[in-house]
Amino acid sequence: MQLLPILSKISIDAAYRTSWLEALRSGKYKQTKNTLRTPEGFCCLGVLCDIHDKHQSRSTAWIPVCDWDDEEIVDSYEYCGEQTDISYTIRQEFFPALNGEFIDPPFGAKLDIGNFIRNLMHLNDVQDYSFAQIADYIEEHTIGV
Repeated sequence: MQLLPILSKISIDAAYRTSWLEALRSGKYKQTKNTLRTPEGFCCLGVLCDIHDKHQSRSTAWIPVCDWDDEEIVDSYEYCGEQTDISYTIRQEFFPALNGEFIDPPFGAKLDIGNFIRNLMHLNDVQDYSFAQIADYIEEHTIGV
């Protein structure tokens, strides 16, 4: 799969953008694939969720679950943030241009954000980009607001 098109820079909360880029480049997070977080590490979006979790008023929003990966049970975690699920957190807090809406409408900034997120998953899970390479991609395609 080629990366999906992004027609303009993605607006992302400036504080989260800065913290996310620093965390991805810091070497403090071990990289995993196909899930936000496992006992061994995080995917690139899981790092963003972990940063979000550290800024919340209640203690951890990471919920342990068992998941299937290639017919094998894998320990992983789901992220709930202050609300009920990660998709709400992504829509409401990280990407202000969404105004809390879903990321799948077929036009404009919302499509760009959906493609951006899908591209991040592809770079992390399929193309084996390092966190530093993913940080470069994020920096190139986003702007802090």
